[in-house]
Amino acid sequence: KATVSVLYWATPSHTLHLNAQMPIFVFTPLIWTGAAAAGYYAKRLFEGEEVDRLGYWKQPSDDAAIQHIEGLRDDAYKEWAEGIRNDKWCQDKIDRKFVARGGLPRDTRAKLWMKISGGEEKKNLSKTQYSEVKECTGCNRTAVGKDINRTLPRCNLFREPGGKGQQSLETVLLKFSGAYRHGYTQSMNVVTGFFLSAGCTEEQAFWLLDAVVQGHKYSHDYYTDACGDSDGLRQCRDDLCIFDMILNERAPKLMQVFAETVSPCYIVCLQWVLCLFVDYTQTEYSLIILDLYFLEGLPFLYNLALSILITYEEKMSHYVDIQDVIEALRVTLRSQVNLTPLLLDAVTAPNRLTHDSLSKLREMLLHMKMVAKDEEGARRELFSVEKESFNLLKTTVEEGLCCIKVTGAAEA
Repeated sequence: KATVSVLYWATPSHTLHLNAQMPIFVFTPLIWTGAAAAGYYAKRLFEGEEVDRLGYWKQPSDDAAIQHIEGLRDDAYKEWAEGIRNDKWCQDKIDRKFVARGGLPRDTRAKLWMKISGGEEKKNLSKTQYSEVKECTGCNRTAVGKDINRTLPRCNLFREPGGKGQQSLETVLLKFSGAYRHGYTQSMNVVTGFFLSAGCTEEQAFWLLDAVVQGHKYSHDYYTDACGDSDGLRQCRDDLCIFDMILNERAPKLMQVFAETVSPCYIVCLQWVLCLFVDYTQTEYSLIILDLYFLEGLPFLYNLALSILITYEEKMSHYVDIQDVIEALRVTLRSQVNLTPLLLDAVTAPNRLTHDSLSKLREMLLHMKMVAKDEEGARRELFSVEKESFNLLKTTVEEGLCCIKVTGAAEA
């Protein structure tokens, strides 16, 4: 209706003329026909006819991606999935290759997430029931209210203002922000919204968010910029600084595009790691990424980001601006039908980042920051602050715990 109204008032046939011989009302029927067609297509979208099984608007490549994933769910996968349903394997024995190919079984995914992440255990040990958790107040409540209407706009569940989906999302976020010491941080809404759209109950979404935000295996101390905290996201920024160092060795052509940017990975990858890649790929791949994140922990996100950036290094190296790279990556990931090779590489590559290697690199960065007395100075002098720092890096590499080459590192 809005489109038709604008077109009607924008084309007053009694005053505007294309030229002296051809009044614009000649084109009015074509304009109205086009508006009617656009309105019909929009109506189909809003009625949910063009959405996937989780209620997200489909894009042209979505069906092909779903078909590709379904094709990988062969008899071996189905036998493995049945074993998972029957609790034949513990978490450590769940085959990551099968998960990368087809994901965890759909019908038990929410329960498996709770079990694998530790959310189920924490829920059972908690002295406070979910229904008894008090909601947050003040600036945290205001921040949650602002983010509700802009959470996952492609999903039918959250499209109706004040609808059931938005109410559930707001309740979970307000309760969690009241219980979490740092309060509410942006990106929590995206992660929680995806849990709810994937079939989790409010209570499951609450404890899964708790596992993500406070679990030491996951994104511990990443969501810490509540209410404008000037020191917020410090751990996330430090880890992205480390990722800068790794990417500089593994994708030098791409890093040349970022040459004038301080901590480019913070700009490119921040939303990937805070939103857990939710809504940056097709819905089915977002589910599989979360499956692997809960199994592998935080390093998986960086391994996946590294696989993506290395795979598309040649393509992205032709751009001259970092914002162009960000947009090209967004379009590429959303339209990519086959992300399976990248997922497999992120969980099987021999030089992938692990919890041990990430811990050692964090210690190294902390040492260099203490020496440099300045965070930006530490980043600029990452390889040449002190011989001790370099020896620690060299030891880390020789133990096979990270992917940085030693040769030429000091000169770099």
